[in-house]
Amino acid sequence: MDLGMAVKSTRISNRCVVFSFDDLADAAPTNVLVILGSRHVFVCDTFLGPDSMALVAEEVRKHHSNNPWIAFNSHADWDHHWGNCYFKDATIVSQEATRDMIKASGKAELATFKAHARGEVVVTPPNEVFLGRLRFPNEGIEFVHTPGHTADSSSCIDLIDKVLYAGDNVEVPIPFLTTPDLDSYIETLEDYLGLDVAHVVPGHGTIVATKELVAQNLAYIKSLKKGGVVAVDSPRWKATHDQNERVLTSRRH
Repeated sequence: MDLGMAVKSTRISNRCVVFSFDDLADAAPTNVLVILGSRHVFVCDTFLGPDSMALVAEEVRKHHSNNPWIAFNSHADWDHHWGNCYFKDATIVSQEATRDMIKASGKAELATFKAHARGEVVVTPPNEVFLGRLRFPNEGIEFVHTPGHTADSSSCIDLIDKVLYAGDNVEVPIPFLTTPDLDSYIETLEDYLGLDVAHVVPGHGTIVATKELVAQNLAYIKSLKKGGVVAVDSPRWKATHDQNERVLTSRRH
C-alpha cells in the first residue's frame, strides 16, 4: 500500500508489516518492520523523525492494532533512531552500547544531518537496554546482540512468523563495514543461517529477502577477510567495497 510521502507498506506475513521509505535520495530505501503482537506493537527502527513514525502509527492504528508500542533500535546510526521521540512515552529498547552511543553522539549527528529530519527531532535514547538478549516470550519476540555492521548492532527475531529483522547487518548487494572486526561479523551471519526463519528484512534495500542473501553477504565477508575480492564494475557495489577496504586498511595501520 502506497501511503504517500515516499513510503509504502507491505504485509509480509500474518503479523509483520514492512514500511519502506524513499526519503534518502542517494541511498537505498530504508525499511521499518512492524510486528503486530498479541499485547504490543513492536517497531524495529524509527527512521528519520516523528513525522515518519506518525505515518506508520496512523496506518497501524487504522488497519491493524491499538496495542501499546515497543520501539527497538538496531544500532546507533542516526537514520535508525530519530523517530524515537514519537515513542517517548513508550518502551524503547536497544543493546546497552547503542543507548550509550546515542547519548554520546546523537545531538552532534542531529546538528550535522538535520536537513534529513522528518519533523522536530528530539534525540531520545532508549529507556530499556539489554546486553546479549532480551526475550518477550508471550509475544514470541527476541532481540539479540549481533555485532557486524557496527559493534553495537542487534537484530529482532519473530519466532512465530519466522521473520528476522537484521538491520544493516544484511545488505544488497554487499554489506557496509564500519568496524574491521570481521570475525564477529562472520559469526553473526553464520548464526543467522542457523535460525529457523523464512523471511529476512534488511535495514535498507530489498523489502524482504531469504537466507540466500545472508549466505551471499557471508561469502563476501569471508572473501574480504582473505583479501580475495575484486570490485565489479557497478558504482554502488564498488563504492561500498572501496569503503570496506578503507575500514580494513585503517586497522592494518
